[in-house]
Amino acid sequence: MDTPTFLAHLENHDIPLTLPRGGTLRWDDADLHRAAHALDPEGYALLGLAPGVRPWQSTVTAPHLAGQIVTDGDRTVYASLFAR
Repeated sequence: MDTPTFLAHLENHDIPLTLPRGGTLRWDDADLHRAAHALDPEGYALLGLAPGVRPWQSTVTAPHLAGQIVTDGDRTVYASLFAR
């Protein structure tokens, strides 16, 4: 998926990720997040910081919530983002 299309999704998708107490994670766009992360982990993380991104679309935490394996490279990117 191209960056402008994914960014528009992050700005406009109205269904938040939910985890009901004692329930199962509900994330209707998880496959889209997984695909975007697989194509460009660094760009994916940075898009979560873009103005206008909905709070529940925070792409910085999305790989963890999706149960994906976060690589050492991802951890380095995330650490540098939060060190500021």
